[in-house]
Amino acid sequence: MKKSAYCKASVLHSPQRSENMSSLRALKIKTGSLSRLIKDKTVYLNEAEEVKEKISKLIEAKADEWDIKKQREILEETLGMLPGCDKRIAIARQDLENLVGTSELEQAKSLLENTAL
Repeated sequence: MKKSAYCKASVLHSPQRSENMSSLRALKIKTGSLSRLIKDKTVYLNEAEEVKEKISKLIEAKADEWDIKKQREILEETLGMLPGCDKRIAIARQDLENLVGTSELEQAKSLLENTAL
């Protein structure tokens, strides 16, 4: 009985399983990171559109110049975030592509594609 428990434990904690788990964990982390960066960029783009609309309404309402100026500053700050987002997205995308290109994941993809139920 002890031997079978040992065998199960050794299978559960084998180096190959550990590598697969770390690859899976890395894939989840990198996928989540890229997804979050894309969401951040979308939020910045939406915020920029909202601020543009607000500026237009302020101009139409002949609001105080200071209010318009502040909204334009907010718009500039928001638009200024986009180049940094694009760089981080490109880096995260490249990291994910590099990870997906590893041999274990290529083998897994091939196995999934070639296996029909």
